[in-house]
Amino acid sequence: METKEGFHGIGRRERRIIEAVGPTRGCGGRRDRLAREEEGGAMIEAGVVVDLEGVPLHWHLPAGRTGTSIPDSRELWDVLWTNRERIAGFAHTHPGHGVPGPSNEDVTTFSAVELALGRRLAWWIASADRVAVVRWIGPGNYDYGTEPLETDPSWVDELRRRSK
Repeated sequence: METKEGFHGIGRRERRIIEAVGPTRGCGGRRDRLAREEEGGAMIEAGVVVDLEGVPLHWHLPAGRTGTSIPDSRELWDVLWTNRERIAGFAHTHPGHGVPGPSNEDVTTFSAVELALGRRLAWWIASADRVAVVRWIGPGNYDYGTEPLETDPSWVDELRRRSK
């Protein structure tokens, strides 16, 4: 049963952890919509698989992506699985400005992908002007911490370009 906060199928401890991650960004709120309009267009989510050398391996730009979601695909899973020993992580965009944070769906996806791959990854989230990296801090399945970056990774400008 889904609670009024929108958490589905998780216990109280996990719910508290996800709530502690902080407010989600890029969920289509009025402030984000106004920021996109000021920039001259709506941002749609885009993603990239990044290898251990910081080089993009695969741009994830599936049909059906919107400003608040990016669908999974068999192609993305195949890239992650085939390259599981050489990937550093996955990055995606959120609309708006400021330090982005993961949504509840992001956190559960991070956990599920890492469990399936058998290893931990970096999960970058880029807004229009900032980037943060999200990593598992443990001990629970949904214990992730967010660290704002002072310097953007080399591939971030291209990720933002592909989000327009």
